Amino acid sequence: MLFRSQITFVIKDVLYTARRDTIFAAEDGRLFKKTADNNLTIKAGERVSIEDGMFGSIFLVTEKGVRIKVKER
Repeated sequence: MLFRSQITFVIKDVLYTARRDTIFAAEDGRLFKKTADNNLTIKAGERVSIEDGMFGSIFLVTEKGVRIKVKER
């Protein structure tokens, strides 16, 4: 099993598209589009880590344990 170092960062801003898609903007400039169909969200200023899922999916996980499936844009 291969373990990667854990990447953590702070969410700088939460944006919404015209279609009401949620975009999380990281402090380093990366953007993550929420692909999950739930009403969970991450607030600006929260520290998150990236967790790998099955079939190449990725999740943003907060310190409180909120886990949201996203796609990097």
